[in-house]
Amino acid sequence: MSNTPLRIGLFGIGLDTYWPQFEGLKARLEGYLATVAGKLACPGVELVNVGLVDNPERAYEAGRELRRAKVPVVCGLIAPPVGDSRWCREQHCFWTVGRDGAVVARS
Repeated sequence: MSNTPLRIGLFGIGLDTYWPQFEGLKARLEGYLATVAGKLACPGVELVNVGLVDNPERAYEAGRELRRAKVPVVCGLIAPPVGDSRWCREQHCFWTVGRDGAVVARS
């Protein structure tokens, strides 16, 4: 059995044109991302959190960071708008991946 930690990539999705329109939205999404990062952090896991991806340039940069880190698992946090689109709610799903490659879904 290897002592090498499982590297998991993490990013959040947003749209930078919304930040000036909806006060607090970016901070809220970053808070959701921090919550998910905390849930993924555990012994045997090396988390590569590339942060909020909110424009094409940032997406390209995040992709390069994840490739450099050679992460075998990438989790994206999507927080879709609800109601009048001023606030978002968290939507996420977690997978547990064993060192043997077995994947077990859990909510």
